Amino acid sequence: MAPAIRVQKDAFMRYTAWFCLWLAFCLSCTAPASAGLRAGVGRAEITPPKGVPLGGYGDRNGAPSTGAHDPLYAKALALEEGGQEVIIATTDLIGISAELAQAAAHRAGVSPQHLLLCASHTHSGPGAFGKGLFAHIVLGQYDEKIFNLLAEGIATAIRQARDRLAPARFGYGIAQLPSYTRNRRGGDLIDPQLTVLRVDTQDGKPLAALFHYTTHGTVLGPENIEASGDWMGAAQRALETALPGVMALYANGAEGDQAPRTPDRKRGFEGSEALGQAVAAEAARVFHSVQTADSVKIGVRERVLPLPPTQQALLAGLGRETRLQVVELGEVLLVAIPGEMIVELGDRIKVHARAQGWKAPLIIGLANDHLGYLLTQAEYEKGGYEARISFFGPTFGDELALAAMRLIGGEPSPAAAPPPEAPEAVTRRWFAALPDQLRRRAPADFRGTFRFVIVGAGDWWAAFSDGQLTVRPARTNDRPAATLRAPAATWDRLLRRELSLASAINAHQVKVEGDVALALRLPELVRFRLPVKRE
Repeated sequence: MAPAIRVQKDAFMRYTAWFCLWLAFCLSCTAPASAGLRAGVGRAEITPPKGVPLGGYGDRNGAPSTGAHDPLYAKALALEEGGQEVIIATTDLIGISAELAQAAAHRAGVSPQHLLLCASHTHSGPGAFGKGLFAHIVLGQYDEKIFNLLAEGIATAIRQARDRLAPARFGYGIAQLPSYTRNRRGGDLIDPQLTVLRVDTQDGKPLAALFHYTTHGTVLGPENIEASGDWMGAAQRALETALPGVMALYANGAEGDQAPRTPDRKRGFEGSEALGQAVAAEAARVFHSVQTADSVKIGVRERVLPLPPTQQALLAGLGRETRLQVVELGEVLLVAIPGEMIVELGDRIKVHARAQGWKAPLIIGLANDHLGYLLTQAEYEKGGYEARISFFGPTFGDELALAAMRLIGGEPSPAAAPPPEAPEAVTRRWFAALPDQLRRRAPADFRGTFRFVIVGAGDWWAAFSDGQLTVRPARTNDRPAATLRAPAATWDRLLRRELSLASAINAHQVKVEGDVALALRLPELVRFRLPVKRE
């Protein structure tokens, strides 16, 4: 190589190196001071005017509300890092319609994909914001003014949260709180987990607490016609009192078969306050234990899921598709479910998520849409209230859970068949729930007394009188008109409709002492079916 060419090449390489150093310096001067997490919070009141029907109980028949017992809110937590943004918006509502979610996102100027909008599931929040037969029964007559009030309130909270984005810190904590929820379908499965997401300002000042606990908002019954956040509203107020300066947000879980259990079995507003304060006290304890970091990986994914065009869904006025969404917050995974999923399905999803590496997967129920109850096929076939409000057929709950697992990632394992319930347990539950099994067509003037001696499941007394049925453990001095004796396994077969009472008596599988004709009338008086306990 000629000397002149070598000199020119060396000079070019030195020039290139200096140019790269200068460019890197300029870029460093223009880069933001922090590339970590930013967060903001917002709040807007959505308390309905007096006279608006409340949402949640068909028994109210759209009765106008008499006012508000406590204020209701839409709240928003905006999180952004590395160009990824998500807004978690919570509401004191019975549920979220797809139309409300779309309207709120449009008014706030955010992509629906980056908005997770969920409801607390209070049964004393405003109705009148949904269209279709199902919405009309649950929410009362549609009122565009109420729809706009809610959409604008949610959008206002979102805009505030985004406008207030500032450097922040994030962490989470988990506790077990089994005392305040129960399985209302008679099973033992509950979700006792209380999870708290903590957000601080960059200097460590507490900013937000999003707490997650799974159960219905039904401490206040259909007789209440005052707007209220129920126990979840009370819990948010109590937590904000315990943590001054913090915005408390609440998200529900797979609450389809979960009902609240209040301290000392208190009822009404006393019960909702007691339960709210109890949950808030534990949430505050968890909040104080959480360590926060100034960075968290954020990710959002969604999938549009076609819905089966069943006759029930079409009559109910439900849509043809829905959205599934997952939100990644570091080790936390939020799985947004558009309806009321039972705990068994929620647990399947969480087990799958943990297998993919997520340490804190949460089911966020009543999110972005409301498709009714989401049951396993086995629970659907048991019947009951939840099955009647499940519009897409017996397998849809399992299919939606499978779709959620595939959105999370990884190949889902086949669902393990639940262990069969012991005949003794089934039979005991049937007798405990027997007053609810009284047939409507049972003669109002019928009188009769029975004793049931069921090996392994107890000794029971039942008395019919004036259209009422009283059931209690049998006593030694009881003198029934008919006594039926059988093993629990035989009674279990009767409840599963594998055997009729008449054939069991004829085959001496059920032995009768006393009035046999009276014993044979039992199927006319009460339902022989698997027991389902409901609100």
